[in-house]
Amino acid sequence: MTLLTLHAVRLLGFADTEAVATRFAQDRAVVESELIDAGVIGFVSYSTFAGTS
Repeated sequence: MTLLTLHAVRLLGFADTEAVATRFAQDRAVVESELIDAGVIGFVSYSTFAGTS
């Protein structure tokens, strides 16, 4: 399921956890955990811009 999460990030670009989870109908809690893990190894990063994150 990690590949679906990373693919959703690639397709959506700048998106929040809810949008990434919704893209492929995944559980939000699982996606959040996968995004944290992907961030630790440098595949994704958290950022904010103009009040969105």
